[in-house]
Amino acid sequence: MYQRGQIASGSDWRSSLSLGISQLSVQKRDFRGADFLGSYLVVGGSSDIGLILCKRLMEDGNSVTVIGRDSSRMDQIKGLGARVFIGDATDELFVSEVVTSFSSIGDGKIDGVAHLVGSLLIRPPHALSSEAFNE
Repeated sequence: MYQRGQIASGSDWRSSLSLGISQLSVQKRDFRGADFLGSYLVVGGSSDIGLILCKRLMEDGNSVTVIGRDSSRMDQIKGLGARVFIGDATDELFVSEVVTSFSSIGDGKIDGVAHLVGSLLIRPPHALSSEAFNE
C-alpha cells in the first residue's frame, strides 16, 4: 500500500491513486449539519487521474464539469454524466467561458477545482530549450 512520502512506481501507481481517491470524502456539511453536494471543475480531466477523480466525484453525487483535450476519453466521462468541454487549458478565453458557464447551473458557484494539467520532463530546466518547453 502507498505510504505518505513514498513514490509509487511501475503499474501499482494507478491502484495506489485509486485507493487514495476512494478514501476522499467530498461531501460537505452546512452549518445545520445537513449534507449537501458540490459542483467541481476538473481541468485536465482526460488524464488517468482525471478520469479516476471524475468518476469518484460523480459516484458521490457531485456535479462535475471537465476540461480535457482527448475527445475519446472525454466521451467516457460524458457517459458518466459530467458536463464536458473539449479544449486546451492553456487557452485563457476557453477556460474563462467554461468557468462562466457555472452561472447557468445549480447555484452558480464552483466548490472546488482540480488542476491536473502538466507534463513530466526528465531534464534539468537549464538544459531545456524554449522549443522543447513549448511542446
